[in-house]
Parts: sequence; structure tokens; C-alpha cells
Amino acid sequence: MDKEIKKGERDMEQDILKNKKIWFRNIFLFMCVLMVCIALVMLSIPMKTKGAESRYIYLDATYSQLRYSSAETGLNQNILPNYDNGVRRNVVCEDNQGNKYTMSVIKDDYSGELIYRTDQMIDNSIVSFRFYNENCASWNNSSRTDFQIIDDISHDCFVANTSEPDLYENRLRGGYWRTYGGVKDVETENNKTIVDIGTAAKSTSKNILWVNSTVYDYYSDYELNGLNRDTYSAGALANNNYNNHRRYASFRQFDQALSSYYSADGRPIYPMYTGHFQPDVAGFGCMYTEIADTLGLYGYQTLTSHPRDFFANNNSIYNYYADDSEAGRSNGNGGYYDFVTKGLVNDTLLNDLPVLTGGNLISPHFNKEFIEGENSKNAVIGKVYENVDFPFTQKKAFADVSTGVVEPVNYWWFDSASTTLYLKKNQADESEYFLSGNAYSKDWHSKNVNSTGATVDVSNTYGYFPFNDGVTANNSSYYNYGFGNKIDIDFRMTEDGKVLGEDGNYYDAKFRFSGDDDVWVFIDGKLVLDCGGAHGKVTGLINFAENKSYISKVKKGASCDMTYGPDSKDAEGRSLKATYRYTAGGENGDTVSVDDFYYEQGNVLETLADGTYDTTTKHTMTIFYMERGQWESNLSLCFNMVIEDELIVSKEVDVTTNEVNDLFKNYLENNNNFTFKLMNLATHFGQTEVGTTGQGFLINQASIPDYGSALSGNLENAAGSKYKSNLYEDGLINVDDNGEFTLKNNEIATFANQFRKGSYISVVEVLNEAQQALYDTKVKLLDHATEITSYYVEESTTISTVESGTPPFTGEIQTIKYNLAPELFIGPDDGRIERYLDEIATETGGMTGNAYSAGKVVGSIGIRPDTGLPVILFRSYDLPDSESSSTVIKAEYTNIAKTGGLSITKAESVAGELSGDYTFTIEFFNVGGLGLEGDETIPVQTVTLHVGETYDMSGIPVGTQYRIVESANDGSNIVKVTKNGVVEEFNAGSNEITGSISADDSSTTGGGLNAYVVTNGKNKITKIDVTKIWDDAENPDDRPSDGIYVALFRSADKNANVSDWVKVSDYVNLNSLNEYKTEFNNLDVYDDYTSPDRLRYYYRIFEYTKNGSEYVLVDENNKITGYNLPVYSEVTVENDGNDDGIIDAIESENNDGSSGKLVVTNKYNPVSYVLPEAGGSTKELMLLEGILIMWLGCLFNKKMKKEREKIYEEI
Repeated sequence: MDKEIKKGERDMEQDILKNKKIWFRNIFLFMCVLMVCIALVMLSIPMKTKGAESRYIYLDATYSQLRYSSAETGLNQNILPNYDNGVRRNVVCEDNQGNKYTMSVIKDDYSGELIYRTDQMIDNSIVSFRFYNENCASWNNSSRTDFQIIDDISHDCFVANTSEPDLYENRLRGGYWRTYGGVKDVETENNKTIVDIGTAAKSTSKNILWVNSTVYDYYSDYELNGLNRDTYSAGALANNNYNNHRRYASFRQFDQALSSYYSADGRPIYPMYTGHFQPDVAGFGCMYTEIADTLGLYGYQTLTSHPRDFFANNNSIYNYYADDSEAGRSNGNGGYYDFVTKGLVNDTLLNDLPVLTGGNLISPHFNKEFIEGENSKNAVIGKVYENVDFPFTQKKAFADVSTGVVEPVNYWWFDSASTTLYLKKNQADESEYFLSGNAYSKDWHSKNVNSTGATVDVSNTYGYFPFNDGVTANNSSYYNYGFGNKIDIDFRMTEDGKVLGEDGNYYDAKFRFSGDDDVWVFIDGKLVLDCGGAHGKVTGLINFAENKSYISKVKKGASCDMTYGPDSKDAEGRSLKATYRYTAGGENGDTVSVDDFYYEQGNVLETLADGTYDTTTKHTMTIFYMERGQWESNLSLCFNMVIEDELIVSKEVDVTTNEVNDLFKNYLENNNNFTFKLMNLATHFGQTEVGTTGQGFLINQASIPDYGSALSGNLENAAGSKYKSNLYEDGLINVDDNGEFTLKNNEIATFANQFRKGSYISVVEVLNEAQQALYDTKVKLLDHATEITSYYVEESTTISTVESGTPPFTGEIQTIKYNLAPELFIGPDDGRIERYLDEIATETGGMTGNAYSAGKVVGSIGIRPDTGLPVILFRSYDLPDSESSSTVIKAEYTNIAKTGGLSITKAESVAGELSGDYTFTIEFFNVGGLGLEGDETIPVQTVTLHVGETYDMSGIPVGTQYRIVESANDGSNIVKVTKNGVVEEFNAGSNEITGSISADDSSTTGGGLNAYVVTNGKNKITKIDVTKIWDDAENPDDRPSDGIYVALFRSADKNANVSDWVKVSDYVNLNSLNEYKTEFNNLDVYDDYTSPDRLRYYYRIFEYTKNGSEYVLVDENNKITGYNLPVYSEVTVENDGNDDGIIDAIESENNDGSSGKLVVTNKYNPVSYVLPEAGGSTKELMLLEGILIMWLGCLFNKKMKKEREKIYEEI
């Protein structure tokens, strides 16, 4: 038997061993098959060595595709790609190893982009390529490129140059590598400098007025290659047909981009282009018609019946084609050289820019986005220089037409004939630009040239060429034509349009322009002087006393249906409309010219009902000037409108930074007033009452109010100072006697000529406690719209600083907070000090009658007001010594709204106990702690959660209060609430949570997160009814008119001290409207319903009166008038037979039972009693009985008083 067993065991072991061998063999075979499969897969994947990635190669032929003649021979064969029998040749990409790659077009627009891409990816290790037309590999001209080495592995696109100068000089086409995609920018991407802008010191002369401008530079084909016109080829200077098309049409790429822009939606009727469009006039040669089809410009033959309409808008020779005769059209060989083309732009601005007539397109010449890449070439095709200071100097410029006597009135004046200006960087801050030049100083680089390139036979020897500083010769090929200016001049107009002269008489306020090409003058967005067109020198003038504008000559064209000149008459039979004698022309600014004007326009400025001007309105004159032709460039401007000093205060509420919830944005943006306090210390001149300031050419500083500071020598409230609000059209607003005024969101207050130059100003925002909690206030200081964070003045005679009494004067702008609880004052402080000066704004006696400077030595350093308040000095930061330029200081106050969050997480007391829906309603009120919602009801937010889910709401303004109420559909109730992990009280009776969003300085939004965890359980709940009874049937009129208030308290210890009972309800008003009844619901029966040792709750109420917002417990010291103390009683229930004012919480099966009713009884108890009279001895008996009753009553009351005192002491 044992042998059989052992044999069986042996057989079993052998079977096991055999099975193991089979198992291992199968595993081995499986692994072999798997390895073979992996190897096959790996063999199917191309192997790459480290770094040997590949990419497509692109050719950008946007510029090189442009045809230069109609024929396919000569110049037209030297483009890339070129043509064979009218068919465009394919382009080949070849690497330096001889590999050739076919290319396909992926973008194809003759006026826009032409992009090729290789049909296959090329290994990154190959970095040298050339491009050429198919079958033209041997051609040795600009139809192909030389091998171009990629300088950066990320670069995969070769941008072929324009044909200028490669095509003309018969050499291989150049270009540069870039990464394909995005906007081409040769200057940045190829590290080129197209225009040399040098640095210079900005003049600090007191007699210069600097106004803000923008300068636009349009790139020629030569410049689009990153080339500087200063290096232009000498071979292009010869005056022959070959070169003249090159010279005349030097902006072909730019013009194609314009053409595509015009072809879009909102097409203009009268397109404008840049360059010289040579007309078909006998003897002229090199006519534009010879190359017109190579450009295909919009408007040449598509908008009107004849190309001469195109020339009428882009050249000065032709009039409109509809004229009856050839003579009428061409006006002889002289043409309409000095005639304006009116109507090229609309009568109003759009986004502060001119709009082309017939559509809704902003003029691309002044469209920054178009110039910087939003164009068909997808390239930067020019440069925009913003905030360029333009200088004007003082000069008398007009004389009486009849007598020749010069008007004793100064004008702000510039004339390129006598003053050369070049664009420069400010050497004190090279991020700032200005037009540099000295009056009557001229430079040969700016000489005007004629169509042959000579400097003879021109209207003025010197012209306006702001980019010409580096030209090497007076030849149009070198000149940097193609530029524009936008000049903004803010002014106010006197009541009658006249200004005070030096002789005490009044003279017409005027503006005059003279020059070429296009000039459009807008005032407050309305076109008032239209001198458009590519023309020679023309003149325009505005006379504000007449409220008219005049133009020298106007030709028929664009939207003007007749010619206005010496040989034409208007409907009234007049030719000449006005004549003025100008005395400030020529190289020395003293050449007299008589300007005849044949066109006039009225209603330049809006007037009041009586025909006078509103002197409180600030006007903005915007001048658009463009040199888009060639040859001469002239610009002359003069004006004598009143240029004013301004203090500007603005308010903005920022609801974006901290992402204010949409529910509250409107309340913050529209329902808040902000208080500012304004103080002033006049440092020059004596006392002047608040009133109208003198308006001559310059404001009389001594006539500006001092607000009592000249006498005191201290900062004084600027009471009565006046400002114009952008939110109110009519009139001025006065600052109150406390120096205070209020602003709303997006309101701007402009104080014009209310403060003397060199005075100290304290302008602060006054924040109350709620505003301090709600807002983070930021202050910016701006000088003529440029933010000032610090300043540097090399030399100054008017200022010093607290940091340094000797030059250079430097400092920083600080925001100072001055706390005068409960208010906070916040504003800018610059640390500058006004020196003592005897003269300010050319007025003498500045140190007379002024406590700040009287008796001091001229030029000494002053003393800064020491009040703790932030103070700024009312002078320019760039040019503090300038007495002519307007001082425009703006304090921008931005209140960034702080926000917090609210989250609700649903939890259960016992795991798995709950499965219902829990709906929360969230009510918000008192927005921002300031009640910004006013009378509006904020929409209630409702959300339904399940156990474990969370609702989040962010962007709630700090200080906003909320009320959260839960409704459950499973019979459960709130048993516990935590906020940010801390147990929080809640109203058990109504399942209600209240709170407010509080400030939290550690938060990025300035507000904390109120994170609630609301825990429910199926606890036992009950309800209690409360009724108020008035035992005063005979005296109901003595009841309090607003009723009384009760609050519910509870304790698990019925005998606990009253002070240990916990209030579990809000104060409830019992009044006649609710019949003096209320019901408290959702009251817990037990302290912890899940515990076997749970304790039953007891409830009681106390009675209160309300004094303002305070609730006062009714006791001996605070009685209801005419009533005794409350008597607490309780309706007896089964388990409580006592009447002690305390009720036991009673459990019911479905949580729908009541624990009973509490009754509060107030019995009327008059202060004194009147005893009835009776006859005989009864009177004495009644008296004795009365005395006995009163004595017993006193004993009883004394005992009760002790009992009550014990209770109230515990409370």
C-alpha cells in the first residue's frame, strides 16, 4: 500500500514537472514571437540620427513678384517669379549640395502675399539654398537669388527683396531669412535701421509752445528691404526715363497695399496713393499710364469714366474729367498745381481719425494698424512715432490789409521756409521723441527740389522734411518722402472770437495753414478746413471772430462740383471771398504776402443761442498733414487761440482686475460718488478774488484766484474754483467751501486757468471706512497725457527738489496716504519746490503781495508746505521753466474693487444618511458695505447641491452682505455649519446663514473666501408658537406703534443661568399686522441627535424694544411706557405643567409636531390711581382700606422686585 502511494506521488511529481516544462516552453515561444513583431515594427519606422530633423522651406515672393513693365522682356524678366508667354514660371529651390526641390504656391495674391513651399521636407542639416525661375538657373540677374545661408535653425522662410535696387542694378536678388508666419518686419527681424533718428537736447526756452503730435513714415520699396535712403545708389540720380519711373513710382508696394485696403468692404470713392503719378501731358514723359497695368491700383479705371479722374485726386495738373474742354481739364501745362481737392474725406472723424469719402474706411495713411502689419503684404510697411512734441514760437504774423500796420498780437508760429525741423530722440529720455530745430535756423538737407532734382524754381528754398537729416545730396531719390503728421491743439475760445492785443484792443483770433500736400483741419471731430489733394502750396485760414474758414483755390473734383479761383464765380457772382496780409513768410520769417481766398465755409464752431461761444468748453483742433507726392514739401502753421493751463482729475472704478462678478458690476460702476479735496498755495502775485481770468494771447497769471493763500502763505481750500465735467454739457461746477467736490465713475473734472503756474496743489481723494475696505486706490500723474513716475531736469531756474537743491533735479512721484480717522486722504506727491521768482509768464511783480515769496531774493529756493498732505507743483515735468507752453497735469484715480468668494459644500452628519436635494437661495444686500444697489433688488441666486458637491461664487465686492437659506426635500435639517473650518452660528429656526465678504490683505483680490460646509442630519425638530397679549382693553392707544420684539433662546440645562442661554433666532417684530403672533420652526429637540447621551433642549423668549438699530431688553430700567413688566406664561403640554416661561422641546414622529405655545402678556399699569369719593364715614373707611391695600401691594411688589432683579442680573 505504501509502495503504491509512493508510486502515485512520484507520478504526480513527474506530471507537475512535465507541465512546468510545457509552460516555460510556451512562454519562451510567446516572447520570441513578440520580439520579432517589435523588430518588424521598428524596422518600418525611419531611423533618425540625433538632431537630424527636417522642415519645409518657404519662399516669400510677395515683393519680388511685382512686374515692372507690361512686356515680358527687359525689366519684367528680372522678377521672381517671371513669365513665359503669359504663364507664370514655377520656382525651384536648390540647396548647396545640388539637390533641387519643387515648390508649390500656398498663398497667391498679386497685390498681397505670394508664398511658395517645398513639396517635401528637407533635412535641418542643410542650411544653404537659392531660388530661381524654372529653366532660368543660369540667369545672372534679379530673377534669382544667390545661395542664402540660414543663420538660425528656427528660420525656414526666405523673404525675397523688392526689385529696388536689385532689378535696376541688374544683380542677384537679396533678401533675408525669418520664421514663416506672422507679420514681416525687416527692421526687427533683419536687424536693420531704415531711418536714422539721432538724439538732441530738447529746448527749454520759455517762449516755445510744445504741442502733441504723431508722425507717420511710409516706407518706399527701397526701405522695405531694410535699406536707408541715405545710402541710395548714385546710379539712380540720372535724369532719364529708365530712372524716372524708378523715382516717380518709388512706393509701389505701399500703393498695392493701399489698393487692397480700398478694395475691401466700405470702399472709398476717391482713393489716395503715395508717389508721383505723371499725367498724360505732352512733353512730360514717363507717364504713369505706361506702368499702370503692372500695379492694378483700385480706382484707376474702376470707379470713374476716365483715368483722369484718378489723376485729379492724385496729381495737381488735372481737374475733374467732366469739364467740357481739354483746357478746362488741364488748365494749361501749369495745371491746377495750387488748387485744393475737396471732399476726399468725410466731414467727421471716426476714432479720432479721418474717414475716406464714400465708405467707412479710416484713411490708411493715418491707420497705425494698417501701417504696422494689417495689410495685404502682411508686413510692416512704415513706422508710427507717437507723442512727438511739435514746437511753436511766438511771432506777430498779420497786418491790416489796407494800411499794412502789423497787429500787436502774438501768434504761435512755425514755417518750414525759415525753420528746419528733424525728428529726434530726447537725449534726457530716448524713449521720447520731438521735432528739433531753432527758429530761423535752416539746414541744406531740407532744401526743396523740383521734378528734375534741382533746388531751383521752387516756391520756398527750404521745406519740411522731418526724416531728411542724413541725406547725402539734394536729390529727390535720396529724400525721405512719404510721411504724415497728426497735430492736436487744445484750446478755448473767447466769447466773441477775439483776443486781447498788446495795445488793449481786441483782434480776431485766427488759424492759418500754408503748404502741400493734403491738410485737413478738424475741430471737435468736425471738418472745418479741407485742403486735401496732392497739390502745390495752398493756403487755408480760419477766422473765429467771423466763424468762417477760407481756402485759396479749389478745383472741380472729388465731391466739389465746381472750381473756385480767380476765373470762376459763385452763385452770387463773386470770385474773391477774403484777403489777408500775412507778414511771417520767407526764410527770415518777415516776408509779406497777400493771401486771396476764393472759397469760404461758415459755422466753424458751434455757438450759443445768442451767437457767442461757450467759453467753458475745451475744443480740440486736430490737423492731419500728408506729404504723399514728391518734389516740394512745405508746412506753415500759425494760430492765436487761447492755450490754457489745466489741472485734470479723473475717476475710474476698476471692476476688471479682481474680476468683479457680473451680478455686481453695474452697482459699482454707476452708483458711487467719490469725494475729493483740493487745496492751493499761490507762490506768486497777490490776492485775487474768484472770478473770470484774463484771456489774451497768454493767460494773465495775476488774474487767477489765490483762494486766500497769497495772504496766509499756506495751503488753503480752493473754495469756488471751477471745473468742467465731461458728464455734464452745460456750465461749470464750483468746489465747495471745504475745498471738496465729488466725481462719479468715468468722470473727468477739468480746472482750466484756475491755478497759477508755480503754485502748490494738494488734490486728494477722501475715502470713508467702507470705501477703504472696498477699494485699493491707485494714483497716476500725467503731464500732457504722458505718465510721470520720475523726472530728470538737467537745469532749471524755476524749481528744485527736496532731494537736491542743485542741478540736476531728479525725483519720483509718490502716492501719499494721510490717515485722519475715520477718513483716509490719498494723492500724488512730487517732492518739487518752487523757487522765488520776480517774473512769471513775462509778468513782473510776481513777488509783491505774496507771503510765500515777498521779500525773498530772486532765484532762491523756496519752502515746501509741511502739512502731511501730498502736494504737487503746478509746472511741467519735462520743461518746468517754460512759461509759454500749457501746463496740463492730470491726476488719474483708479479704485480697484476688492472682491472675495463664497462657497457652499454639502455634507452629512452620518455617512450614508442623506440622499436628497438641498436647494440654497442666496440673497445679497448692502453691496460693498455702501448699499450700492440703492433701491434695486439684487437677483436671488439659487443652487441645488447633493452630498459632497460644492458651489463656488467669486468676484463678490468686499463688504457685501448675504443671506443663505437651505431647503431640503428629505426631511433633514442643518445641524452644523463651519466657515473656513471654524464652527459658525446659524439660524436653526429658518435654516439660515448670514455674513459679509470681508477684506483679506493676504488675498490677491483683497477679499477673503467664505467657505461654508453645511452639514445636515435627520435630527428631530419641533416648532414653538409665540403670541403677544395686551391686557389693556381700556387703554389700547398706549401700545407702542411699532409693536415689540422677541428673540428665542435655548439651553440643554433648564436651570442654567439666563446668561448661558443661547440666542437661536433673529429679533422678530410682533405688531398689529401679524396679530402679534409668530412661529419658530426647525428647532432642534436634542443637542446631538446621534448620541445615546443626548440632551433635550429647552426654549424661552425675551422681550425687547428697539432704539434706532439697537435692541433693548425690557426690564425695570427699560419699560414699555405705561405698562408693567412682562409676565411669562406657557400653555401647558403633556410633559410640562409649569408656567415658568420655559418650554420643553417635544419630539414628534414626522418632525411636524409642536412643543406648544409661549404667551407674553403685558398688562396696562398706570403710574397713579384716582380713588372714588363717598359721603359720611365711608370716606374715612375707604381711605383706610386703600392705605391697607397699598401697604400690602408694596410688600408684594418688594418681594417680586427681588425675584426680577435676580433674573435680570443673570441675563
